[in-house]
This record gives sequence, structure tokens and C-alpha cells, in this order.
Amino acid sequence: MRLLHLIAALLVAVAIISFVLSALGFVLAGAFKLLPGVLLVLTIIFFAQGGHVDIRLPEKWKRK
Repeated sequence: MRLLHLIAALLVAVAIISFVLSALGFVLAGAFKLLPGVLLVLTIIFFAQGGHVDIRLPEKWKRK
């Protein structure tokens, strides 16, 4: 009887783990579907603010 309870507990644990992984996959798939829209909005915001990138290297990096 104890073995039957152990098998039932393992099946419940596996079902819960499977459900959690499935939910995470669903969330990640939704995030990847939204990614192009998010990148488009960020690009529009970047160019609306001037779209200028200023890269300054430290003085110690310059060659002598």
C-alpha cells in the first residue's frame, strides 16, 4: 500500500512540474511575440529624442 502512495505522490509531483513548465513556455512564447512591437516602440522613442549616440573613450585607452 505504501508503494501505491509513493507512486501517486510521484505522479502528482510530475504533473505539477509539467504544468509549471508549460505555463513558463506559454509566457515566454507571448513575450517573444511581443518583442518586435517593443523594439519598434523603443526605436521610435530613440529617434524621437534625436537618435544621437555619443561614445567617449577614456583618455588612458588612447595610443601614445
